[in-house]
Amino acid sequence: MIIGHKKQWDFVSSHLSRVYLFSGPEEVGKKHLALELAKEIFKTDIKNHPDVLQVSPAEGEIQISQIRSIQEFLNLKPYYGPLKIVIVDSAELMNQAAQSCFLKTLEEPKGSALIILISSRPQMLLGTIISRCQPVKFYNVSQKEMKKHFPDVFELADGKPGRAIKLDLSQEKEFLGSITAVFSKSLSEKFQFVKNIPEGKFQEVLHGARKYLRYLLLLKIGAVSPSPCYPLIDMPVDKIRQSLKRAEFMDYQLSTSNASPKLALEVLLMEI
Repeated sequence: MIIGHKKQWDFVSSHLSRVYLFSGPEEVGKKHLALELAKEIFKTDIKNHPDVLQVSPAEGEIQISQIRSIQEFLNLKPYYGPLKIVIVDSAELMNQAAQSCFLKTLEEPKGSALIILISSRPQMLLGTIISRCQPVKFYNVSQKEMKKHFPDVFELADGKPGRAIKLDLSQEKEFLGSITAVFSKSLSEKFQFVKNIPEGKFQEVLHGARKYLRYLLLLKIGAVSPSPCYPLIDMPVDKIRQSLKRAEFMDYQLSTSNASPKLALEVLLMEI
């Protein structure tokens, strides 16, 4: 089942291109739609299908050896289907050597193939790769659609079906409560809060703060109703706007550079 993304599905299922770039936020269903497209093409379950190759990062990146395995895969004729399908998840994590190698694959196509690149940060891909892809942009699923499929957690899933599937309601409420509680603390307490966050979790906390600030702004301007899923704090609208803008900028910086998530979170909490 595909949740949302009807326009994207209608487009790719009726206008089959050779190379697609599925781009958009994480966990909104880009990879799921790619797999559903493969199932539609082969009219069968694609698990362990010999004409489908899925590639994902190994140890934090997609390496040139993985791109060469794609080339070898495409050099073979299809076993059963009309073509071979390659799905590259988190394509932006191809290292420079891998991207250069992959570009040659696009420049010198081999046989009948469909290649789908999936990325939440397409700006990290070479422009020459992007120019050879048919872009398909994905967006957060509407709250109406999310509520239909995930009535208990849709408000906390941020329009992301993949997140909703994994979300534990009580844990998420506790998580957001711990973040919002620190907003009104002293600077020393805020720094202590960040210090106690486990390594690798800083960006997750930053995302949580950003999500809450967005909800609080929408609530203040009357765009949403109060929700029991979110704690309420008193903050002026101008302050919320400023903090949300800062959080969004930091999130972008973290996705496009080697900036420190810990430092970004500390700066944000200092300004709230």
